Amino acid sequence: MKRVHKIEHFMNLFGAPKKELPSEDLYFKFKFDNEKLTEYKGNCSSIKLSHKKERVIELCTRVLKYLKTTYAISNYENSDYDVCMILNYWTYNRLNEIYGSKDTSSIYRAFAQIQNIWNDYNDDELKDAPYTKCKPYFDIYKEQDWEKRKELCEYCLDYKTAYTLAGNGKDNYCQKYYKYFEKKVDLYKHFEKYCSTSDNSNCPTFYYKCLEDHPKNFLGKLSCYQEMQKQKEDAAAAQQQAESADGEPHSGLPTGEGSPDSSSLMGVSPRIAKQAGDVFLGVIVTSMTSGALYKFTPLGNMLRNRFGWNNNNMRNFNGGDIRLYDYSAEPFNPYPGEEHYIGYHPA
Repeated sequence: MKRVHKIEHFMNLFGAPKKELPSEDLYFKFKFDNEKLTEYKGNCSSIKLSHKKERVIELCTRVLKYLKTTYAISNYENSDYDVCMILNYWTYNRLNEIYGSKDTSSIYRAFAQIQNIWNDYNDDELKDAPYTKCKPYFDIYKEQDWEKRKELCEYCLDYKTAYTLAGNGKDNYCQKYYKYFEKKVDLYKHFEKYCSTSDNSNCPTFYYKCLEDHPKNFLGKLSCYQEMQKQKEDAAAAQQQAESADGEPHSGLPTGEGSPDSSSLMGVSPRIAKQAGDVFLGVIVTSMTSGALYKFTPLGNMLRNRFGWNNNNMRNFNGGDIRLYDYSAEPFNPYPGEEHYIGYHPA
């Protein structure tokens, strides 16, 4: 246990939050307390895995130690929380940390082997225990929301301590745990869709253990309730005012299409950018029109004759001889000293 305290002290020095809630403290010990783990290594030596075998064996020893110590001394029958189910979710969670959540095949294989050893340990080592044994829960892998179920288990263990801490007068503790309970309200909403209907087959069994301790029941009792409500109202009013000033909701992006356009990135408003684009387009159209009038109309021909610019042999636009140039069909002009013209056939 001394090693656990040293690790916790070291982590606190580097800014890691203190373990204030029971589930945080218990999980920290489950993960880092190495005291007497070797006593259980023989039970876990049968694990056969292609990679990360030693880490899974270590996890297996921690599970067996939890069964013999933490679970054995818990008053599980009279508590609001299920320490057995917490162990199942913590074991599955550790395997996700070891292998990564995407390596599901390795997680399933390791979890199945730990559960077999778990059952054998109950039957052999704990067969004379005077309490109901904690059994492995095999169906976690089927649950798409297993992390939320783990969180609900932890809330049922933590809510009393959280409420006490919120009222102890420390700086910002009330605000901190107001947000904690507010977040758990959303967690309960997630499970209401499974547990509030006649078909509650997907409802966690431990949901009803702390149903009366719904987080919304604590929010109004906190001393900072009015303050936090006012903060929410002020934030909503500021957001609405900002949206009204801009004429459109703030989405975090300058345009409604989900990504910023180039004019917005350069600090130019879309309206000014559009006006500039219209002007530029007008200049291009005007230039093209003027060029066409000058080159291909009688007016242009008259201007060229008037100022002596008609040196391309293109004359009598509406009649007369219009010659094709001797290189008009060639791939290139073999006479680099001469100008290149495009032949024209009147309709």
